[in-house]
Amino acid sequence: MTNAIRVLSESLCPWLQAPFAVLEEARQQGRLGHAWLLTGSWGIGKINLALVLAERLLNPSGTDPLVLTASAATAARAELYEPADHRPDLVCVFPQDQRRSIGIDQIREACQQLTLSSLQGQAKVMVVEPAESLTTAAANALLKTLEEPTPNTYIWLVSHQPGRLPATVRSRCQKMSIPRPLPAQVHAWLEASGKSASEAPWPADSMTLAPFEILDRARLPKAISNNAIYDTLHKISISEIDAQAVADQWLKDDSALWMQGIATVLQATLRGCLAPAASNRVTDSAPDRLHTLGLGLTPRQLFGKLTEVENLLASRGSGINDGLALRVILLGFLSAEHQPR
Repeated sequence: MTNAIRVLSESLCPWLQAPFAVLEEARQQGRLGHAWLLTGSWGIGKINLALVLAERLLNPSGTDPLVLTASAATAARAELYEPADHRPDLVCVFPQDQRRSIGIDQIREACQQLTLSSLQGQAKVMVVEPAESLTTAAANALLKTLEEPTPNTYIWLVSHQPGRLPATVRSRCQKMSIPRPLPAQVHAWLEASGKSASEAPWPADSMTLAPFEILDRARLPKAISNNAIYDTLHKISISEIDAQAVADQWLKDDSALWMQGIATVLQATLRGCLAPAASNRVTDSAPDRLHTLGLGLTPRQLFGKLTEVENLLASRGSGINDGLALRVILLGFLSAEHQPR
């Protein structure tokens, strides 16, 4: 078991205490179904809740979870999906080997492990995240286990986009929607780690982001600074560099970080266009350059670009062609005179 899974199994984000209490009460009263679908927006920590619940099922007499700090969450997220042996009786299924989907072989192997006797004499638990990344064949393979579970086994499906799951899978799960935490909760969580949301390393727009998205933005390397992204988009707009080449390179690096960087730049640009008095050199780096990013785009079009980027970020792991979607977004920054004819 990786240290990340251990940390996320033993500690819980403060805003997840309420849904945890509801599910823990159901467990204690014997009303906890064998399959659950945890839904909610990306970046609010649903995987943390699933792993803490798994720990409680595997160790019913254990202590209550500790509070997961922002610094511990950052470290755990960095290695969560690294291949590793998991703890006995817990099977975690994530997309592997740079793939963006969970295949049938992974699900067959995981379901086979659920049929084995518990090594600790308690439950056996499978956690699948993100569940919408299941291929059709994998979802069908999982369906058999959902319909005919072995005794004392539990399946936790964590989904950012449950509508992408087959209706047959959704219908066989109990459902819980996890709400976004209030900005004040996120602010207090960040401050408990030694920094307020208005201070570095947290991004200036922290209060509009999901908590784990804030952590991802905070670890953006200097190469993905606002200035670097501005320069890249500007060079794409005048055909100085090729959008496909940029998309290919970003996919080799960490495309999610690049896309989060673009979202930050677009948000800053829109602030400059729509509320220049609220946008300054404290809240936005290089505001003069960011405010001219429009490249002929209207605020409505900039909002459209931001929506495209956020939708692509939300659909990670859903099986869509990230490279193609990213290329389409980048091509949208070509100025009119450089558009293909």
